[in-house]
Amino acid sequence: MASTTHTNDTKEEEKLTIAEKLEIIDREIRTLHEFCKNKGYKQFEIEKLAQPILKPVREANRKKWLNRFKWAGICVLILAILFYFDPAYNTLCMIGRLTSVKLILPYWDWTEVYDKSCLVYNPYFIGKQLDEDDCELCETTTSLTREENISQVEMTENFLKRDIPLIVTDAMSDWPARENFSLKYLHELHKNDPKLRDASPCDFTTNLKIPNGNHRAFLKKAASGNINNYYAHWSNCDKQAAKVLRQFYKRPYFIPPMVEFRYSNWLFVSNKFTGKRFKPLSIGSAVGVMSVVKGQFDIKLLPRPPCNETCVELTETLTEGEILVFTDNLWYLDYLPNGPGESIAIGVGGNFDEARQH
Repeated sequence: MASTTHTNDTKEEEKLTIAEKLEIIDREIRTLHEFCKNKGYKQFEIEKLAQPILKPVREANRKKWLNRFKWAGICVLILAILFYFDPAYNTLCMIGRLTSVKLILPYWDWTEVYDKSCLVYNPYFIGKQLDEDDCELCETTTSLTREENISQVEMTENFLKRDIPLIVTDAMSDWPARENFSLKYLHELHKNDPKLRDASPCDFTTNLKIPNGNHRAFLKKAASGNINNYYAHWSNCDKQAAKVLRQFYKRPYFIPPMVEFRYSNWLFVSNKFTGKRFKPLSIGSAVGVMSVVKGQFDIKLLPRPPCNETCVELTETLTEGEILVFTDNLWYLDYLPNGPGESIAIGVGGNFDEARQH
């Protein structure tokens, strides 16, 4: 009879769900705990007696948390590697920008906080800033000088270290871009070269309506010859795409070894553009270089605060074959396409280490 009852109980238990089984176990443990308390056992004595049960539970919880920390650490490491590796970082930035514009902007205008250094105002935070002493570097600079046959030492000592911009006129005569570049040529190049065809640009800007910042669609429209009065610029942040463009220009002879150019580069194009508003540009490097391959561009260098109270804006027209060199530490760069026909320029940025010059 007892065996039959036990068998029936076992069959009933098998029908229970996991939640119901856990509830029974919990109820039994609570009953046992109350029994021990009624018998006069202290709390620490109960915990000591329960060690055979508690130890596996604690060990399982410990392993669970260790696994969580392990996977969290792996994710952080992967993200750190991606952000350190420029092509991956730029791709993530591009995806983030597209997501921000397409999915977030219709519901929240994040442009109001885009240029702020901090989302929350901190009166005690002081970022990297120029001071009045730095402004002595530019207070006597009232115009851009044009140089030719300038040595690397002169460039370093007289211009880069003193944050004085200049234009060099004799460094582009042997560039393939001078012979080849036109809007039609750039269109064919981006259509036929697989590295350019498959790459996405960064910071694409134009006055035409181009879906999803597609620079190839822009070049196709520009090369058709059916439109005028337009401009565009973008950064080749894809490493392979930038490498293709580097085949068409050379490192200027006057740039000293201490300047290390970034792998990315920029393209500026326009055709009969009649706009009057200068276009702000951020090269994002300590040294900026803008080289005019075809046509001409008006440029404006604006001193950064507080030097804008002491130093003056520098304006000039860059013509074909001229290279502008400036330091981002002291100057903002704005530009305006101003050629009667096609205008094309290449931009590069770099950082410099003074120790490499010695």
